[in-house]
Amino acid sequence: MDMGTDNENTADSDRPAVPSSEIWEVQVKGEKLSKSWEISVVRIDNEHGHASWGWFGETKLLVSHSGGPCRWPIVGFVWDEQIRIAHELCAKLNSGDISLPTTEVNHGAKNQ
Repeated sequence: MDMGTDNENTADSDRPAVPSSEIWEVQVKGEKLSKSWEISVVRIDNEHGHASWGWFGETKLLVSHSGGPCRWPIVGFVWDEQIRIAHELCAKLNSGDISLPTTEVNHGAKNQ
């Protein structure tokens, strides 16, 4: 029985239009009821961004988070919507429908 892969882009029509090293994927750290969580989209070639919390920049985009000195609860349906938005953003980045101009990225953040 084929269990597939973790990559949701398995069908030919769903394959990204960007080079394989520039594929974006949703990353969720923590859980909606936890004190700290992070929802982001990360390029697959950003190993440090995958391994670490934060480090937002040109290859890791923040969708939402809670943590640090301020921790805020999140309602379940809002959590679900943020996950949906992250998946939509990945689909658009991977299809080439949108690209990320570097001028729109917060260069004050640490980049990897």
